Amino acid sequence: MEETESQSGSLASGEASPASPVKRVLLAMARLGLGLGLLVYLVQSGVINLRAIERLITFWPFAIGAGVLFLGDIVLMALRLSLLFRPHTLKLSLGSAFRLTLVGQFFTAFLPGGAGGDVVKMYYATRENRGRRTEIVTIVLFDRAVGMFSLVLLSLLIAPFFLSIIRSSPVLSGLLIAAALLTLALLVGGGIAIYGFPARHRFVQKLLDWLPGGSHARRVMETLRSYRHNLGALAAAVGLGLAGNLTTLASTMLIGLVMNPGAIAWRMSFLIPLGDVANSIPLTPGGLGVGEAAFGLLFSLGGLARGADILLGWRLVTVLVSLVGLVFYLQGLRRCVSALETVSPRTIESIPE
Repeated sequence: MEETESQSGSLASGEASPASPVKRVLLAMARLGLGLGLLVYLVQSGVINLRAIERLITFWPFAIGAGVLFLGDIVLMALRLSLLFRPHTLKLSLGSAFRLTLVGQFFTAFLPGGAGGDVVKMYYATRENRGRRTEIVTIVLFDRAVGMFSLVLLSLLIAPFFLSIIRSSPVLSGLLIAAALLTLALLVGGGIAIYGFPARHRFVQKLLDWLPGGSHARRVMETLRSYRHNLGALAAAVGLGLAGNLTTLASTMLIGLVMNPGAIAWRMSFLIPLGDVANSIPLTPGGLGVGEAAFGLLFSLGGLARGADILLGWRLVTVLVSLVGLVFYLQGLRRCVSALETVSPRTIESIPE
Protein backbone atom coordinates (compact mmCIF):
# COMPACT_ATOMS: atom_id res chain seq x y z
CA MET A 1 0.00 0.00 0.00
CA GLU A 2 2.77 2.42 0.88
CA GLU A 3 4.64 1.63 -2.32
CA THR A 4 1.50 1.94 -4.44
CA GLU A 5 0.59 5.25 -2.87
CA SER A 6 4.09 6.57 -3.46
CA GLN A 7 3.90 5.62 -7.13
CA SER A 8 0.49 7.26 -7.47
CA GLY A 9 1.73 10.42 -5.82
CA SER A 10 4.71 10.47 -8.16
CA LEU A 11 2.43 10.26 -11.16
CA ALA A 12 0.05 12.88 -9.82
CA SER A 13 2.81 15.35 -9.07
CA GLY A 14 4.49 14.84 -12.42
CA GLU A 15 7.73 13.37 -11.03
CA ALA A 16 9.75 11.14 -13.30
CA SER A 17 13.20 9.73 -13.80
CA PRO A 18 16.19 12.12 -13.93
CA ALA A 19 16.34 11.85 -17.72
CA SER A 20 12.67 12.71 -18.23
CA PRO A 21 12.96 16.47 -17.50
CA VAL A 22 15.57 16.83 -20.26
CA LYS A 23 13.30 15.06 -22.74
CA ARG A 24 10.32 17.16 -21.66
CA VAL A 25 12.31 20.38 -22.09
CA LEU A 26 13.50 19.34 -25.56
CA LEU A 27 9.96 18.37 -26.58
CA ALA A 28 8.56 21.61 -25.16
CA MET A 29 11.16 23.66 -27.05
CA ALA A 30 10.33 21.79 -30.25
CA ARG A 31 6.63 22.53 -29.79
CA LEU A 32 7.30 26.17 -29.01
CA GLY A 33 9.58 26.46 -32.01
CA LEU A 34 6.92 24.89 -34.23
CA GLY A 35 4.30 27.34 -32.97
CA LEU A 36 6.52 30.39 -33.40
CA GLY A 37 7.63 29.16 -36.81
CA LEU A 38 4.03 28.87 -37.93
CA LEU A 39 3.30 32.39 -36.70
CA VAL A 40 6.31 33.80 -38.57
CA TYR A 41 5.22 32.00 -41.72
CA LEU A 42 1.65 33.30 -41.39
CA VAL A 43 2.92 36.88 -40.91
CA GLN A 44 5.34 36.70 -43.86
CA SER A 45 2.71 35.14 -46.13
CA GLY A 46 0.23 37.88 -45.31
CA VAL A 47 -2.28 35.62 -43.53
CA ILE A 48 -1.71 37.61 -40.32
CA ASN A 49 -1.71 41.38 -40.48
CA LEU A 50 0.10 42.74 -37.44
CA ARG A 51 -1.34 46.20 -38.05
CA ALA A 52 -4.80 44.77 -37.43
CA ILE A 53 -3.65 43.75 -33.93
CA GLU A 54 -3.08 47.43 -33.13
CA ARG A 55 -6.83 47.95 -33.37
CA LEU A 56 -7.15 46.19 -30.01
CA ILE A 57 -5.51 49.23 -28.42
CA THR A 58 -7.52 51.74 -30.43
CA PHE A 59 -10.82 50.03 -29.64
CA TRP A 60 -9.86 48.92 -26.14
CA PRO A 61 -13.45 48.81 -24.73
CA PHE A 62 -14.20 45.94 -27.11
CA ALA A 63 -11.03 44.16 -26.01
CA ILE A 64 -12.05 44.54 -22.36
CA GLY A 65 -15.51 43.21 -23.19
CA ALA A 66 -13.95 40.17 -24.87
CA GLY A 67 -11.77 39.61 -21.79
CA VAL A 68 -14.79 39.80 -19.48
CA LEU A 69 -16.64 37.26 -21.61
CA PHE A 70 -13.63 34.94 -21.50
CA LEU A 71 -13.52 35.33 -17.73
CA GLY A 72 -17.17 34.27 -17.72
CA ASP A 73 -16.13 31.11 -19.55
CA ILE A 74 -13.55 30.48 -16.80
CA VAL A 75 -16.31 30.75 -14.18
CA LEU A 76 -18.47 28.25 -16.08
CA MET A 77 -15.54 25.84 -16.44
CA ALA A 78 -14.87 26.11 -12.72
CA LEU A 79 -18.53 25.42 -11.95
CA ARG A 80 -18.46 22.39 -14.22
CA LEU A 81 -15.35 20.98 -12.55
CA SER A 82 -16.84 21.57 -9.10
CA LEU A 83 -20.05 19.83 -10.16
CA LEU A 84 -18.24 16.73 -11.44
CA PHE A 85 -16.59 16.20 -8.04
CA ARG A 86 -19.87 16.05 -6.10
CA PRO A 87 -20.95 12.49 -7.06
CA HIS A 88 -17.70 11.20 -5.54
CA THR A 89 -18.22 12.56 -2.00
CA LEU A 90 -15.49 15.08 -2.75
CA LYS A 91 -15.82 18.83 -2.31
CA LEU A 92 -14.30 21.42 -4.60
CA SER A 93 -15.83 24.81 -3.86
CA LEU A 94 -16.56 27.21 -6.70
CA GLY A 95 -13.95 29.64 -5.38
CA SER A 96 -11.26 26.95 -5.24
CA ALA A 97 -12.28 25.65 -8.66
CA PHE A 98 -12.10 29.18 -10.08
CA ARG A 99 -8.56 29.71 -8.75
CA LEU A 100 -7.50 26.24 -9.87
CA THR A 101 -8.92 26.79 -13.37
CA LEU A 102 -7.23 30.18 -13.74
CA VAL A 103 -3.87 28.78 -12.62
CA GLY A 104 -4.30 25.98 -15.15
CA GLN A 105 -5.21 28.51 -17.83
CA PHE A 106 -2.07 30.51 -17.05
CA PHE A 107 0.15 27.48 -17.51
CA THR A 108 -1.75 26.49 -20.66
CA ALA A 109 -1.04 29.93 -22.13
CA PHE A 110 2.58 30.27 -21.03
CA LEU A 111 4.02 26.81 -20.36
CA PRO A 112 5.57 25.23 -23.47
CA GLY A 113 3.66 21.98 -23.78
CA GLY A 114 0.27 20.76 -24.83
CA ALA A 115 -1.27 19.73 -21.51
CA GLY A 116 0.69 21.83 -19.01
CA GLY A 117 -2.44 23.41 -17.57
CA ASP A 118 -4.10 20.05 -16.95
CA VAL A 119 -0.99 18.67 -15.24
CA VAL A 120 -0.85 21.69 -12.91
CA LYS A 121 -4.56 21.32 -12.09
CA MET A 122 -4.08 17.65 -11.28
CA TYR A 123 -1.07 18.43 -9.09
CA TYR A 124 -2.89 20.96 -6.92
CA ALA A 125 -6.15 19.01 -6.85
CA THR A 126 -4.42 15.88 -5.53
CA ARG A 127 -2.46 17.68 -2.79
CA GLU A 128 -3.22 16.34 0.70
CA ASN A 129 -5.59 13.75 -0.74
CA ARG A 130 -3.68 10.59 -0.09
CA GLY A 131 -5.73 7.57 -1.00
CA ARG A 132 -7.87 9.35 -3.61
CA ARG A 133 -5.34 10.69 -6.09
CA THR A 134 -6.24 8.32 -8.91
CA GLU A 135 -9.89 9.23 -8.47
CA ILE A 136 -9.20 12.98 -8.55
CA VAL A 137 -6.93 12.77 -11.61
CA THR A 138 -9.65 10.78 -13.41
CA ILE A 139 -12.25 13.46 -12.65
CA VAL A 140 -9.99 16.28 -13.90
CA LEU A 141 -9.32 14.41 -17.17
CA PHE A 142 -13.01 13.54 -17.51
CA ASP A 143 -13.83 17.24 -17.13
CA ARG A 144 -11.48 17.94 -20.04
CA ALA A 145 -13.29 15.29 -22.12
CA VAL A 146 -16.70 16.82 -21.30
CA GLY A 147 -15.40 20.21 -22.40
CA MET A 148 -14.19 18.81 -25.73
CA PHE A 149 -17.48 16.96 -26.25
CA SER A 150 -19.50 20.13 -25.67
CA LEU A 151 -17.26 22.09 -28.07
CA VAL A 152 -17.70 19.63 -30.93
CA LEU A 153 -21.40 19.29 -30.13
CA LEU A 154 -21.81 23.06 -30.39
CA SER A 155 -20.55 23.07 -33.98
CA LEU A 156 -23.12 20.38 -34.85
CA LEU A 157 -25.96 22.29 -33.19
CA ILE A 158 -25.10 25.48 -35.11
CA ALA A 159 -24.50 23.76 -38.48
CA PRO A 160 -28.19 23.48 -39.55
CA PHE A 161 -28.39 27.29 -39.72
CA PHE A 162 -25.63 27.41 -42.36
CA LEU A 163 -26.36 24.45 -44.64
CA SER A 164 -25.91 26.50 -47.81
CA ILE A 165 -22.32 27.38 -46.88
CA ILE A 166 -21.56 23.81 -45.86
CA ARG A 167 -22.95 22.36 -49.09
CA SER A 168 -20.90 24.78 -51.19
CA SER A 169 -17.62 23.69 -49.60
CA PRO A 170 -16.52 20.02 -49.67
CA VAL A 171 -13.88 20.82 -47.04
CA LEU A 172 -16.44 22.22 -44.60
CA SER A 173 -18.73 19.27 -45.30
CA GLY A 174 -15.88 16.89 -44.54
CA LEU A 175 -15.00 18.73 -41.35
CA LEU A 176 -18.62 18.59 -40.23
CA ILE A 177 -18.73 14.85 -40.86
CA ALA A 178 -15.50 14.45 -38.89
CA ALA A 179 -17.02 16.50 -36.05
CA ALA A 180 -20.10 14.26 -36.08
CA LEU A 181 -17.95 11.12 -35.96
CA LEU A 182 -15.86 12.57 -33.12
CA THR A 183 -19.02 13.45 -31.20
CA LEU A 184 -20.34 9.93 -31.70
CA ALA A 185 -17.03 8.40 -30.62
CA LEU A 186 -16.95 10.51 -27.45
CA LEU A 187 -20.57 9.68 -26.71
CA VAL A 188 -20.10 5.94 -27.21
CA GLY A 189 -16.79 5.90 -25.35
CA GLY A 190 -18.31 7.87 -22.48
CA GLY A 191 -21.30 5.53 -22.35
CA ILE A 192 -19.05 2.48 -22.19
CA ALA A 193 -16.89 4.09 -19.49
CA ILE A 194 -19.86 5.21 -17.40
CA TYR A 195 -21.92 2.03 -17.61
CA GLY A 196 -18.78 -0.08 -17.56
CA PHE A 197 -20.07 -3.26 -19.14
CA PRO A 198 -16.58 -4.56 -20.13
CA ALA A 199 -15.17 -3.67 -16.71
CA ARG A 200 -17.62 -6.00 -15.00
CA HIS A 201 -16.70 -8.98 -17.15
CA ARG A 202 -14.91 -11.75 -15.25
CA PHE A 203 -12.08 -11.87 -17.82
CA VAL A 204 -11.45 -8.12 -17.49
CA GLN A 205 -11.40 -8.39 -13.69
CA LYS A 206 -8.86 -11.20 -13.82
CA LEU A 207 -6.78 -9.29 -16.35
CA LEU A 208 -6.72 -6.25 -14.05
CA ASP A 209 -5.62 -8.45 -11.16
CA TRP A 210 -2.72 -9.73 -13.26
CA LEU A 211 -1.56 -6.51 -14.92
CA PRO A 212 0.82 -4.11 -13.09
CA GLY A 213 -1.17 -1.08 -12.04
CA GLY A 214 -4.42 -2.96 -12.49
CA SER A 215 -5.74 -1.59 -9.22
CA HIS A 216 -5.39 1.94 -10.58
CA ALA A 217 -7.19 0.98 -13.81
CA ARG A 218 -10.00 -0.53 -11.74
CA ARG A 219 -10.19 2.64 -9.68
CA VAL A 220 -10.46 4.74 -12.86
CA MET A 221 -13.30 2.54 -14.13
CA GLU A 222 -15.18 2.72 -10.85
CA THR A 223 -14.77 6.50 -10.74
CA LEU A 224 -16.34 6.87 -14.18
CA ARG A 225 -19.05 4.29 -13.47
CA SER A 226 -20.25 6.30 -10.49
CA TYR A 227 -21.74 8.86 -12.89
CA ARG A 228 -24.37 6.35 -13.99
CA HIS A 229 -26.21 7.20 -10.76
CA ASN A 230 -25.73 10.96 -11.35
CA LEU A 231 -26.83 11.51 -14.94
CA GLY A 232 -28.38 14.85 -13.92
CA ALA A 233 -25.00 16.17 -12.83
CA LEU A 234 -23.44 14.85 -16.03
CA ALA A 235 -26.09 16.55 -18.19
CA ALA A 236 -25.59 19.78 -16.25
CA ALA A 237 -21.83 19.55 -16.87
CA VAL A 238 -22.42 19.22 -20.63
CA GLY A 239 -24.83 22.17 -20.46
CA LEU A 240 -22.23 24.27 -18.65
CA GLY A 241 -19.70 23.28 -21.30
CA LEU A 242 -22.04 24.45 -24.05
CA ALA A 243 -22.70 27.73 -22.21
CA GLY A 244 -18.97 28.28 -21.71
CA ASN A 245 -18.20 27.64 -25.37
CA LEU A 246 -20.98 30.04 -26.39
CA THR A 247 -19.34 32.65 -24.15
CA THR A 248 -16.00 32.05 -25.84
CA LEU A 249 -17.73 32.27 -29.21
CA ALA A 250 -19.18 35.67 -28.29
CA SER A 251 -15.77 36.80 -27.06
CA THR A 252 -14.12 35.80 -30.34
CA MET A 253 -16.81 37.47 -32.43
CA LEU A 254 -16.31 40.66 -30.44
CA ILE A 255 -12.62 40.56 -31.37
CA GLY A 256 -13.71 39.97 -34.97
CA LEU A 257 -15.75 43.16 -34.80
CA VAL A 258 -12.56 45.02 -33.85
CA MET A 259 -10.27 43.37 -36.38
CA ASN A 260 -12.52 43.52 -39.42
CA PRO A 261 -15.76 45.44 -38.66
CA GLY A 262 -16.93 45.40 -42.26
CA ALA A 263 -16.79 41.61 -42.54
CA ILE A 264 -18.54 40.56 -39.33
CA ALA A 265 -21.11 37.87 -40.20
CA TRP A 266 -23.21 35.34 -38.34
CA ARG A 267 -21.55 32.46 -40.20
CA MET A 268 -18.54 33.11 -38.00
CA SER A 269 -20.53 31.40 -35.23
CA PHE A 270 -20.22 28.13 -37.17
CA LEU A 271 -16.59 28.55 -38.24
CA ILE A 272 -15.19 29.58 -34.84
CA PRO A 273 -16.08 26.34 -32.95
CA LEU A 274 -14.46 24.27 -35.70
CA GLY A 275 -11.36 26.43 -35.43
CA ASP A 276 -11.38 26.06 -31.64
CA VAL A 277 -11.25 22.28 -32.04
CA ALA A 278 -8.09 22.65 -34.12
CA ASN A 279 -6.73 25.15 -31.60
CA SER A 280 -7.16 22.47 -28.88
CA ILE A 281 -4.78 20.05 -30.59
CA PRO A 282 -1.69 19.91 -28.32
CA LEU A 283 0.95 20.26 -31.03
CA THR A 284 2.15 23.65 -29.79
CA PRO A 285 1.69 25.66 -26.55
CA GLY A 286 -2.01 26.53 -26.41
CA GLY A 287 -2.35 25.70 -30.12
CA LEU A 288 -0.06 28.61 -31.04
CA GLY A 289 0.24 28.91 -34.81
CA VAL A 290 -1.88 25.82 -35.46
CA GLY A 291 -5.06 27.62 -34.44
CA GLU A 292 -4.21 30.71 -36.47
CA ALA A 293 -3.62 28.61 -39.58
CA ALA A 294 -6.90 26.74 -39.03
CA PHE A 295 -8.87 29.95 -38.51
CA GLY A 296 -7.37 31.51 -41.62
CA LEU A 297 -8.33 28.49 -43.74
CA LEU A 298 -11.83 28.11 -42.27
CA PHE A 299 -12.66 31.79 -42.67
CA SER A 300 -11.50 31.76 -46.29
CA LEU A 301 -13.69 28.72 -46.96
CA GLY A 302 -16.61 30.60 -45.43
CA GLY A 303 -15.99 33.63 -47.63
CA LEU A 304 -14.50 35.71 -44.80
CA ALA A 305 -11.09 37.27 -44.19
CA ARG A 306 -8.72 37.93 -41.29
CA GLY A 307 -9.51 34.69 -39.47
CA ALA A 308 -5.91 34.30 -38.28
CA ASP A 309 -5.84 37.93 -37.09
CA ILE A 310 -9.02 37.41 -35.10
CA LEU A 311 -7.68 34.36 -33.26
CA LEU A 312 -4.34 36.02 -32.57
CA GLY A 313 -6.13 39.08 -31.19
CA TRP A 314 -8.37 36.87 -29.06
CA ARG A 315 -5.31 34.96 -27.85
CA LEU A 316 -3.60 38.20 -26.75
CA VAL A 317 -6.69 39.25 -24.79
CA THR A 318 -7.03 35.87 -23.08
CA VAL A 319 -3.31 35.82 -22.24
CA LEU A 320 -3.81 39.05 -20.29
CA VAL A 321 -6.76 37.50 -18.45
CA SER A 322 -4.67 34.40 -17.75
CA LEU A 323 -2.17 36.56 -15.84
CA VAL A 324 -4.71 36.58 -12.99
CA GLY A 325 -3.84 32.89 -12.63
CA LEU A 326 -0.23 33.90 -12.00
CA VAL A 327 -1.40 36.01 -9.05
CA PHE A 328 -3.19 33.01 -7.53
CA TYR A 329 -0.17 30.82 -8.23
CA LEU A 330 2.22 33.21 -6.48
CA GLN A 331 -0.16 33.46 -3.52
CA GLY A 332 -0.06 29.68 -3.24
CA LEU A 333 -2.98 27.31 -3.54
CA ARG A 334 -4.07 25.60 -0.38
CA ARG A 335 -5.84 22.27 -0.34
CA CYS A 336 -8.49 22.48 -3.07
CA VAL A 337 -10.29 19.15 -2.85
CA SER A 338 -11.52 17.65 0.39
CA ALA A 339 -13.91 14.91 1.46
CA LEU A 340 -17.49 15.87 2.14
CA GLU A 341 -18.38 16.09 5.82
CA THR A 342 -20.90 13.31 5.39
CA VAL A 343 -18.04 10.86 4.75
CA SER A 344 -16.06 9.75 7.78
CA PRO A 345 -12.24 9.77 7.70
CA ARG A 346 -12.27 6.04 8.41
CA THR A 347 -14.26 5.47 5.22
CA ILE A 348 -11.74 7.46 3.19
CA GLU A 349 -8.79 5.59 4.64
CA SER A 350 -10.42 2.26 3.83
CA ILE A 351 -10.58 3.07 0.11
CA PRO A 352 -7.76 1.14 -1.63
CA GLU A 353 -5.57 3.17 -3.93
